[in-house]
Amino acid sequence: MEIPANQPAVSVIIPVYNAESFLPACLDSVLAQSLNAIEVICVDDGSTDRSLEILQEYARKDARIVIVPKSQNTGYGATVNQGINLASSEYVTILEPDDKLCTSGVYAHLLESARKHNADVAKGDYNFYWSKGSRRANALRSCPLERPVNARTCGNLFALPLSVWSALYRKSFLTKNNIRFLESPGASYQDNAFSFKVFASADNVILLNEAIVDYRQDNPNASMKSKTKVFCITDEIHEIERWLEKKPELQKSFAYDKWLFHYKAYFANLQRTPRKQQKDFFELFRREFLEAQIRGELPKELFQRLGRRLPLLLNSPKIFLFYFRLRALLDALRQKKKYLLTKH
Repeated sequence: MEIPANQPAVSVIIPVYNAESFLPACLDSVLAQSLNAIEVICVDDGSTDRSLEILQEYARKDARIVIVPKSQNTGYGATVNQGINLASSEYVTILEPDDKLCTSGVYAHLLESARKHNADVAKGDYNFYWSKGSRRANALRSCPLERPVNARTCGNLFALPLSVWSALYRKSFLTKNNIRFLESPGASYQDNAFSFKVFASADNVILLNEAIVDYRQDNPNASMKSKTKVFCITDEIHEIERWLEKKPELQKSFAYDKWLFHYKAYFANLQRTPRKQQKDFFELFRREFLEAQIRGELPKELFQRLGRRLPLLLNSPKIFLFYFRLRALLDALRQKKKYLLTKH
């Protein structure tokens, strides 16, 4: 397909909410890109700090910046969807306002690879980033790099860290497959359903061995640090189920992947759940899998993949919780070690 000469190649969607401390560095990294054919759609989700003022200052200097102000906060999903709907480009990407791009060439490299391989998605790696240092995530190591894949040939795509902001998505691909974020006001985890839909639908995905984004870890207000919305993950999993019900072929092809994604999402969320709420979330976790077992929906491959863990969850909840707490402790120690190594 021939692209009109005046059409932006990439729309960069930046959902902004009270990000004044980090927003200038984010915008500077976008405007410094060697790829000039971009539009930068900044959707301000009712910020109460200087974020909108900062956006207006940048827009006066660079006509590629489009500001979409909202008087009320409607949440991440609705904000990003508004940006996607407004995008006039061949590809769209998302960038969080407290993150920044690693180098000036990342969007050009992603676009070149996407066009070369006719990819629906071109995705790169990222760095864990602190103000005093960074560490490469190596998030794509479980999948083939630099050659086209899809979820039918590489189921590990579903196991990749979500990192929706380290990729380009063909705009027409998102629209054709009805892929948008779940619009749950005040919710979290809204990258879960989006990521699953993307990989279940994509015919061609290209993964680059290159860090695209410096993913900030020391923003105390980051949504990833919130432990007050632990049950929002259920909305995301149920959204995947609703979406698959309308696509019987994908529902059949990816039944195992959906249930493995479901298990991993709930297990990871259980680790984040405050101790006071762990009992309630665990009971929900177990109940959903017990009900699926009764309905005959749990694939045999899932039992093979999870080994003793799934029977323990279903039949021996106390032993499963002991395993979970031991695993959580070991994971916390590993993360602490990595952080200390990064600082020094």
